[in-house]
Amino acid sequence: MTSRQFQPPSPLNPDALINSADRAVNQAPPGGPSREEIHRAVSTSYYAVFHAITTSNADTRHGTPTNAASADAWTSTYRAMRHTFAGNSLGQHLFTLSQNAQLLANIFIDLKNARETADYDPNRTVPIGDAIYWIANARAALAALQALTPAERVTISNITLNGNP
Repeated sequence: MTSRQFQPPSPLNPDALINSADRAVNQAPPGGPSREEIHRAVSTSYYAVFHAITTSNADTRHGTPTNAASADAWTSTYRAMRHTFAGNSLGQHLFTLSQNAQLLANIFIDLKNARETADYDPNRTVPIGDAIYWIANARAALAALQALTPAERVTISNITLNGNP
């Protein structure tokens, strides 16, 4: 029997996601980005923030995984956040949060709504300016998340996970 060497979880990199969204709209070939690229840029910007929060939640609750068991617990928490619940819960707790946490929450909520429009409304065309706006907001949300204290990260984790792992 062969034993596998421990590999820690490897979440998506939020900065790489935002950079890919930025490239799609700002480095498009002549004629500009397609409708699909613009919509995907909005969606990808949202997912950058989503994955940053899920990573923070897992790190806050479990620290850096050092073995298979801690990696499983970390991954379970990483996967536990639900989009709609997190957005609704952040909105309900908005005025109890610090300034940076409020900024993060507001951008997450608004960007979630923009992503749902971009991904699911076939009658809507998102202007390139909106995609550029959401990319910038996603960057601001990541900066706000990075500026949170450990206690504020625990609060965000508690709000967005509602007792899940």
